[in-house]
Amino acid sequence: MQLKEACELTQRITQIDIQILEDEESMELFCHKAQLHASSTHMTASQLKDMLNEVRENEMLVLVDIFGIHAVFIQILGQWIALGPFCTDIYSQSDCTIVLRKFKVPQIKPEELAWYRGQFPVNRLGQVQHYARSLLRQMESTDAERVVKELRFMAEEAFPETETMNQLAVVKKRYEVEMRMMEYIRQGNANAAVDDWKILHKSVEFIKKIGNTVETSRVAAAITQTTIRLAGMEAGLPYDYLDQRTGESRKVIGATENPDVMEIEQEKLIRDICNAVNLMRTKKYSVSVLSAVYCMERRHQEKISVQEIAEEIGISTNYFITLFKKETNMTPGAYLENVRIEHAKRLLLETQYTIQQISDMVGIPDPNYFVKVFKKHCQTTPMKYRMNLRK
Repeated sequence: MQLKEACELTQRITQIDIQILEDEESMELFCHKAQLHASSTHMTASQLKDMLNEVRENEMLVLVDIFGIHAVFIQILGQWIALGPFCTDIYSQSDCTIVLRKFKVPQIKPEELAWYRGQFPVNRLGQVQHYARSLLRQMESTDAERVVKELRFMAEEAFPETETMNQLAVVKKRYEVEMRMMEYIRQGNANAAVDDWKILHKSVEFIKKIGNTVETSRVAAAITQTTIRLAGMEAGLPYDYLDQRTGESRKVIGATENPDVMEIEQEKLIRDICNAVNLMRTKKYSVSVLSAVYCMERRHQEKISVQEIAEEIGISTNYFITLFKKETNMTPGAYLENVRIEHAKRLLLETQYTIQQISDMVGIPDPNYFVKVFKKHCQTTPMKYRMNLRK
């Protein structure tokens, strides 16, 4: 098999771009794809050529730029092969904001960096190095190892705060913010608690130095869940409710590789727990009714029955209806209807969705019935409600 055919086959199998750098033109093409900004000075054909000339025959070169874009280079049959560009982790938009600010690249917007990185596959560096060695063995029939020579173009001054701040001061500051966030949760003050959570979340990012940002987000999520759970217990929330809600949060975060989804779920957890604290204090709801209210908020888009809600919270349907009405002065069906209309009002105000779309999104798929229910609650039609608010 020829080298070109072997590269094309390996690329199809691994989904990693593989290019033979046989002349100046091929180097220019590779660098054009890999260079996002002029700050990536190594990603020019002349610089790349000079670096490859410094690499010995028994070495494999790994380049990592300031944006976390990787490329692996190996010499096979006297020709340089480039594997990449690729990423070893996923950056959320907040991660991109931090990187751009620290490296002083104001010309690029966070969403542009996120889009740029999103073009490249995500793979472990060791796995791509394995692909390179496999290609080498296939073409040269050798078991000789290549020594990895890694060049990271990431200035040390990029993270001055973490290098210069006294570690004791960092820990002390974090403790103060964590205690304050817990107090806000105990008070049911969701906005203030979320603000402090964002400070704590960023402190984890700085400590980890934008390493594997998926794992960074998981660390932040674990800290958030433990802290919120403790605050909720101290506020008097029932253990059953806290177990149910934090358990659902762990499932959401465990099922995604997207840091933005993790952040949204953490903020939602804080707001749900604060809302539960307020409901408990102002309405004196029992754990069963609190769990039912949460269930309705979470599943209002679905065609859910009173029986299903009772089954989810673990009590009989008849007892659930009696208990719910006693504590809320409403039937479960009427309360769920209220929840749906409140969500519909927000969608009418904040989005451009049609009435049909909104009726589907709040769990009332028949738009005619939705209009009828909305008018009963708001004394006007959804369309007039939207027009009056936007005048």
